[in-house]
This record gives sequence, C-alpha cells and structure tokens, in this order.
Amino acid sequence: LFPYTTLFRSAIADVMGSVQAEVRRGIIAVCEKARSKGEIPHSIDLDAVARLILTVSDGLIRRRALDPDFESETEVATLLDLIGAVLCGAVSLRPCSAFNKINSR
Repeated sequence: LFPYTTLFRSAIADVMGSVQAEVRRGIIAVCEKARSKGEIPHSIDLDAVARLILTVSDGLIRRRALDPDFESETEVATLLDLIGAVLCGAVSLRPCSAFNKINSR
C-alpha cells in the first residue's frame, strides 16, 4: 500500500503543480494586457503579483475551510485592496526565483 500512496501523492502534486502554473500564466497574461493599456506601470513585477495572488488565495481557501467565523466578503475585499495597492505601485513585492522555478513547469 505504501508505494501506491507515494505514487498517488506524487501524481496529485504533479497535477496541482501544473494547475498552479497555468493559473500563474493566466494571472500574468491578464496583468500584461492591463499593462499594455497603461493600467499597470511597467515597474510592477508581474511574477511577484501572481505569487501574491496565488499565495493569499490558497490561504483564504484554507481559512474558509477551517474557520467557522470566516467573513468572505471582508477578507476578499481586503485582498483586492492589497492587490490594487501592489498594481498601482503603492506596495512593492520582493521577487522570488524559487517560486518561478517551481511553477514554470
């Protein structure tokens, strides 16, 4: 049973990695389109924006599942405010080369 469990977990990890990479590419594509319209400054690191969105979204999903007092509207509004601040340059994000390597599959 153990080898099967390991293989199953590995397959799930591969699928989830592929899904994350596709979502990341989609986020970056949407941001690039907004950038081409002058809505996002060229100085914004779109990889870092995608990382932020993925990381915080994962956290919101976990909190919603585990916290009976989770307030979706408030939490999502806060997330959107943060993303807006990042996209206009009011908040800067650090680049993360490890994230790019893992999610560029």
